[in-house]
Amino acid sequence: MRGFVERGLVARRELEAAERDLAEAQATLERARTAHATAQSSLGRGTVRAPFDGIVATRAHNPGDMLSSTTEPVLRIVDPRRLEVVALIPRTDQSRVVTGATARIAAAGLEAIHLTVAGRSTDRESTEESIPFRLVFTGPAEIAVDSPVQLDIDAEARTDTVLVPAEAVLRQSGEAVVFVVADSRAQRRLVKTGIEDAARIEIVAGLKAGELVITRGHVGLSDGAAITVAR
Repeated sequence: MRGFVERGLVARRELEAAERDLAEAQATLERARTAHATAQSSLGRGTVRAPFDGIVATRAHNPGDMLSSTTEPVLRIVDPRRLEVVALIPRTDQSRVVTGATARIAAAGLEAIHLTVAGRSTDRESTEESIPFRLVFTGPAEIAVDSPVQLDIDAEARTDTVLVPAEAVLRQSGEAVVFVVADSRAQRRLVKTGIEDAARIEIVAGLKAGELVITRGHVGLSDGAAITVAR
């Protein structure tokens, strides 16, 4: 068009109109490029990709649902190689469960599935009755995610230890006390306890095997009091 104007074949106003058309076309092209880039970005955000190989445990939305946020969860994916079990251990038994202890899932119809105690769980809060412990599988396990299971945990084992009936131990001012028989008199003895259950308590210090421990009538008994042993 400029060449035509220079040779006088067309009027200059036609050149000005052509320049305006070119500017509008370039602006339209730029808007199209911006829209294309935006569409490509939206397509990338609309494609959900898992960061690892796993199993879909739950689906929060169905196909066609509109999401209000790009951070809203869509799927819950679990890596079966990192599957764990959280066991609620009664507080009375917590001292018997130690890190590294072996355990098994007690389920009918399943082969023995072995686990190891990894320690206290920080993902669940303790209650007045129980404390959560975390266990890991020692090998591959085909257990459905969120399945409730029952466990057999190998408690801490002790050999050559002194055990007394639980009712023989008195708790006084934060100390463990037992009364033993010494020449027809009650002798107050401070002891150090170990593992225990509802029936028996381990004595790790303060008492020797074979000593006669008072299990009845010792509440309120004073050190050195004369006693009669009923046999």
